[in-house]
Amino acid sequence: MHRDWSGRLVTVIVRQHDIDDENANTRIPSSGQNISELISKHGVASNLIYGGIDTVQGVAIGAITYTFDGPEAEVEPFLAELAENSDIVDFGTAAEPVDYAQAVERAGIAAPENRAADDHANTNALDFEQVDDVVTVSRINGQDTPGAQADTRVASDDANGARKETK
Repeated sequence: MHRDWSGRLVTVIVRQHDIDDENANTRIPSSGQNISELISKHGVASNLIYGGIDTVQGVAIGAITYTFDGPEAEVEPFLAELAENSDIVDFGTAAEPVDYAQAVERAGIAAPENRAADDHANTNALDFEQVDDVVTVSRINGQDTPGAQADTRVASDDANGARKETK
């Protein structure tokens, strides 16, 4: 992307809401919620060049890559303030690029490639419950389904990775 864009290449991680654990403690904070406000406040020229946002379980998440142009004296304070409440990955400029692995490591949002998963106290697959394919059908087009009872099926993977369906 540095071939096409000379400015500061920055990916902003977008999370609409904090992600809390079962005790309402924030595990992963929201991110990217004030970017438009900060662009306006700092008067930094910006171009949205890549990325997108999707909705997962009713929460918008995604990643958007921008270029920010302007004097370093304007861009640096802007990025510092943006990073206070957002996860960002700074890939530098075309003149001073930052390589992908180094940019991600500096951002602190992913484990470096040379670290084993065991080195992460907070990364344990058993800490997270995976439930997908939840279907609840009790009314279709305003009409009760046969038997007028809700039919709820939950398909999930058990601790051994086997697929199971419960009703």
